[in-house]
Amino acid sequence: MILTEEQADMDIFKKPNWRWQAAEFIVDNPRHPYQPEEQLILDAITYLHTGDEQRFPLINAARAINEEDGLLRAEIEARIVARETDEEIAKRCSVSPDLVKVYESLFFCVRRYRHAKDWMRINVGALRHMEGFRDQEMRQLLAWYALSDQTWIVD
Repeated sequence: MILTEEQADMDIFKKPNWRWQAAEFIVDNPRHPYQPEEQLILDAITYLHTGDEQRFPLINAARAINEEDGLLRAEIEARIVARETDEEIAKRCSVSPDLVKVYESLFFCVRRYRHAKDWMRINVGALRHMEGFRDQEMRQLLAWYALSDQTWIVD
């Protein structure tokens, strides 16, 4: 189990949501001998224990974006991959820069691993493209490109 950023840096099998996974692991295994030191993971553990949306509004909002798995999540993640700043992403997505930072840290920690091309391909979604799309996914993807006047892709 990854509990620190140093461990994450060395683990080629980590997922972009390794901090959230660490929090869930500690909640599920309270007697685990090692505890994380990073404040965001500790806050996520407390949030998972208490469900206190008032005390942890950014964690609650980031979790909602992640679980909804909608266009806002897709846009935030795409903009993170495109190396936009938290402020740029926040402005374009109508959310706060702090929410972008918490979302990226808990659920989509990829910025520091951009140099790891294979890891990025596997964990950012390109692997799904190599496996193929289900019919509705292809329909939605082609419609999206068509709506953005990129019909050359549809061709």
